[in-house]
Amino acid sequence: MLERSRTYLLCISSVTALLAVDMLTTTAWSQETLDEIVVTARKRSESFAEVPESITVFTADAVEDANIVYFQDFAAQTPNLSFNTTFEPGQINLSIRGLITAQNAEVPVAMIVDGVQVSDPSFMNQELVDIEQIEVLRGPQGSLYGRNAIGGAINITTKKPTEDVSGRLSAGYGSGNDLRLSGAVSGPLKEGSAYYTAAVSYRNFDGLIEEGPTSLNRDEADPYEEITARLGLQMLLSDQLEFNLRFNYIDTEAGSLSSEIVSRAGFDSAYGSSLSRSTALTASRDLIEVSAKFDYETSFGTFTSVTGYSDVDNFIFGEADFSNAPFLLQNIPREIKAINQEFRLTSNQDSSFDWLVGVFYQDRDIFNGLVIPYDDGMGAIAAGLPLVSTLDDQTSESTAIFGQLDFDLSDKLELSVGLRYDEDKRSVRSVIGPTFVVFVPVTTPQVIVEESADFDALQGKLSVSYDWTDGLQTYATFAQGFRSGGFNGGGLVFEDENVDSYELGFKSELSDGRILFTGSVFRIQSEDAQIFFPVGNPPTQVVTNYNDTTINGVELELIGRFGGLSVNAGLGVLDATIDDFNGTGLNDGNTVVQVPETDFNLGLQYEWSVFNDAVLLIRSDYNRRGEVYWDAGNTLLVPEKDFVNVRIALELENLTLSAYGNNILDERFPLQAGADTFGPDANIRIPSPEGFYGVRVDYRF
Repeated sequence: MLERSRTYLLCISSVTALLAVDMLTTTAWSQETLDEIVVTARKRSESFAEVPESITVFTADAVEDANIVYFQDFAAQTPNLSFNTTFEPGQINLSIRGLITAQNAEVPVAMIVDGVQVSDPSFMNQELVDIEQIEVLRGPQGSLYGRNAIGGAINITTKKPTEDVSGRLSAGYGSGNDLRLSGAVSGPLKEGSAYYTAAVSYRNFDGLIEEGPTSLNRDEADPYEEITARLGLQMLLSDQLEFNLRFNYIDTEAGSLSSEIVSRAGFDSAYGSSLSRSTALTASRDLIEVSAKFDYETSFGTFTSVTGYSDVDNFIFGEADFSNAPFLLQNIPREIKAINQEFRLTSNQDSSFDWLVGVFYQDRDIFNGLVIPYDDGMGAIAAGLPLVSTLDDQTSESTAIFGQLDFDLSDKLELSVGLRYDEDKRSVRSVIGPTFVVFVPVTTPQVIVEESADFDALQGKLSVSYDWTDGLQTYATFAQGFRSGGFNGGGLVFEDENVDSYELGFKSELSDGRILFTGSVFRIQSEDAQIFFPVGNPPTQVVTNYNDTTINGVELELIGRFGGLSVNAGLGVLDATIDDFNGTGLNDGNTVVQVPETDFNLGLQYEWSVFNDAVLLIRSDYNRRGEVYWDAGNTLLVPEKDFVNVRIALELENLTLSAYGNNILDERFPLQAGADTFGPDANIRIPSPEGFYGVRVDYRF
């Protein structure tokens, strides 16, 4: 309660300080204003200041200035959004507005890259190469993006091909022998009608997380090697028809599943010192994405076709007992193949009545495996039957129809109505066993289970906005969201999640256009919220549901420019409460797991000319993440953490020299955790790395 009171006081103080800055800066600084920001996250081009949504935007310049390379880098600068990776590249922990990710289930946000919706969380953890803009919409976006967009949508746009040949080369080196090389080139294939873009990057990292003193494996726990290649083709087939083709390939080899067994008393201390392994843990990922997009302009609107194919093959091998005893290992294969197709028709933006209609189809195949074999004493799989064996073949066929209408009821008042119907048909064929329990001993026979389930929902959205002046808009929104259910290993079903969201917000321009200040308050009521927890005896992974939760929240954001000084700040406050855990009263009133109660970010950047046309840039980003619980009983607590990144760069005509430090305070926290996984107070924790530093050279041509 004391912490929340401090946070609310900070909100009031921030507004008061902002008004003071507005009065002081009106005449004290140059008349340079913020550039207009155009967003496309609502599937049409719109001015950021006019969209009645809570949106955080990172332009190409902001991505470069803040050294944004991965998802977690921009999540740290977005209110009420947190993102962590585990050691395996295909697994993530994401929380947005108190809605969390359950492992091997759907994420609570839609992610769209160049108009193509990512088909599975395994595709989200990618290096951000040649980025033009990142847009984070918060609040349910189901009426446009369908199932899983219960917490928002993340729209990533890569750079389009250039009319003239241009490119860049980059090289970097950092802590843990972190070598990074990348290059990109763009230009015309045929002047005026065909253009290309190509980018490739390579990373080789030895790792920073050291083993504990009892570990038999002495290498760092988090090595990472990755090759990324991207190709793009743009063809202007006529004055009306444009075609874009994208190809993306990633090959990753990494460390994996380095969990520590810790007590509650030591849960937030001595990170890395409890790692104890008898063999090295490895993870691999092979990822391919291909998309084709047609845009055909007519007199009444633009017809768009987006086709996407994606295939990712993940494999994890390593410890299952997380000790130096040669006892249990684990193999976790996971493969996802998906085909997406969307057709939509969007009205021309030259009237007071805008509309959009579309249909969506996805066919997806998922293979999940969990095999816990015995160790032969040398870090290899022993002959004979395993302790656990579950192999699941799943299918998912999704269809949807959607539409949105925007009415200008007057020159100041706009009404927006969206509606979408989604149907997700799922089936699973599980092969369980045969297995062998060594301590009994008992041999269990093979069992085959076949199950199917249908999940569907009608998602509506209603928004009213009013422009009080050219620099002040307020809006009110009601939106519904739906996250599809699915199957655990062995065909055990978990339910779909449905949310109702209520939001009041504002957008304002202050100090003659040098400050953009936005904010919102919201309430989310969730039914059957999806959660994940690991089980150690026997080792398995379970997704289940809370009955009911309520999330109340506040968000404030500010971006400003005052001469050479640029400022961005954000504040998120969440009260995410379990109303009904399982109908018994257990854990009712507790805080939802993996949800920071507060987060605050502040970025300060100053640029000035030092000689000729050279520019010196100094930047610091601060992020405070509030306390987080990792179990529904609220017994595993991570207190507040403070993260600081710094960057200094010298920008010449074609060359940029930079140095950076990330997490220079060396804060440590769990990337993933589980309570009582191996017995009473035998909790598991995957530790984060310490702070790291690096240098980088960029050459542009």
